[in-house]
Amino acid sequence: MHVGVCYLTLRLPENHSLKGKRQVVRSLLARLGNEFNVSVAEVDEQDVWQLAGIGICCVSNSTQHARQQLQAAVEFVEDRPTKKNLPGERKVAPRIQAEMMKRGLVTRTLRAAGPHPALGDAVLFAPPLVITEKEIDQLVNTAWDAAKAVLSA
Repeated sequence: MHVGVCYLTLRLPENHSLKGKRQVVRSLLARLGNEFNVSVAEVDEQDVWQLAGIGICCVSNSTQHARQQLQAAVEFVEDRPTKKNLPGERKVAPRIQAEMMKRGLVTRTLRAAGPHPALGDAVLFAPPLVITEKEIDQLVNTAWDAAKAVLSA
């Protein structure tokens, strides 16, 4: 038996309450567990409204399979074996943003800055202060589907 464990610290800069954070985290945890067949929980930073400590675990009969499941859950990369980042020239974040806009989800992008601007992009979400759990699920599902559509093209 092989157990793979991963810890992520997520920054939620647009979040302004514990209630809002818990809604977002709960939706994310459900999606990760269902999509990648891993156990996932918020394990740290429960009382900090702009951070979330997420633990992910996978039990497998193969070390390689456990590692692949964890990697799939935490990264969008161009080439999994080499862990090469998506090149900035591909403009993945703006393409995902455009796909989300077609699906009715308004977001904004943020290009990576500093000495290595091509290392990645970010898509930022700014949900309303009053949002239902169903609406959060819809937001996450729409973003997920848009990212999958862009990255598989």
